[in-house]
Amino acid sequence: MREIKTKLLILLAFLALSGCESQKSERQVDFATTYGSLEFSFPGGWYMNTEDHPYDLQAFSPRKEMNSGFFVYLAEDLSEDATPDDIFEAQIQDLISKRRNTKVAEGLREYQGENTQLKTVVYSGDLDLSKYLYVFTLIEFKDVKDRFAVAIQVSFPSSWDDQKLILESIVKSGRVVQSADIRQR
Repeated sequence: MREIKTKLLILLAFLALSGCESQKSERQVDFATTYGSLEFSFPGGWYMNTEDHPYDLQAFSPRKEMNSGFFVYLAEDLSEDATPDDIFEAQIQDLISKRRNTKVAEGLREYQGENTQLKTVVYSGDLDLSKYLYVFTLIEFKDVKDRFAVAIQVSFPSSWDDQKLILESIVKSGRVVQSADIRQR
């Protein structure tokens, strides 16, 4: 009986370690925006959209069940009275005006990171025959005031509980990089 317990414990330990190793081997990937010198980290397997799109960066999850798009704004390109909050609200209004049955799914949340300040609101809306969640995040940088980004991320409502933390980690990873430091890993 003791021999069976020992073999069972060894098997369980092996399975547990195998699972941990497969998670560790899934490397994150960093993608830089085409404008504004920002970089974001994505889970392994995500890839950049190489097709024509309006974003300064757009990336998809491996099966395209989630995506993240980023618009970057430089202060010198904005009118004197435009604020990041104005741009954030304009991006929200622009997208929800192109969807049906839109409503706030999660109210405004704020997050203070070490180098970033985020404001996030989640809307639900219909496009064609499907319902989606649209996550809008204003990303401001505490030490760099000359640029900011607005992220628009998309998820299915049925997967939201599993995908919310993934999408949050992507916007929280935002950082300013020098043009010479931009790399696609």
